[in-house]
Amino acid sequence: MTRPSWTELVKVGDESPVIQRTVSFEEILEFARMTGDFEPIHVDPAYAARTPYGACLVHGVLLLGLMSSGMFAEEKVGPNVSYGYERVRFVQPVITGSTIVIRGRVAEVRPERAQAVIEETCHNRQGELQVVAHHLFRFL
Repeated sequence: MTRPSWTELVKVGDESPVIQRTVSFEEILEFARMTGDFEPIHVDPAYAARTPYGACLVHGVLLLGLMSSGMFAEEKVGPNVSYGYERVRFVQPVITGSTIVIRGRVAEVRPERAQAVIEETCHNRQGELQVVAHHLFRFL
């Protein structure tokens, strides 16, 4: 049996499962070790306590990694690669220990380019938008 083409499987409005997770200080430290980003606002609780945020902030790139949905997993829609982000906005900071709610929705399908765009969002538990990104994928 032949697998349907990605254009039959990917439709505007398709949504990924909602993910809720708490971002721990240990994860932030591990990310800092992997990337070398040891800015005090992320890794120094005493420093961060003196800022308007009152606590350490989650790295923006770590949030993007967590938001990167698995809705285009190869076993679901066929081979594809991330082509990067067309738009990223960090609307509100995410504080260490916060529980985030992540959603993904197909915002655009570009069959002539073999591409699709997922709008990925991160909200806090109160429903306030913290991060929004348009993630571009190309189908092989």
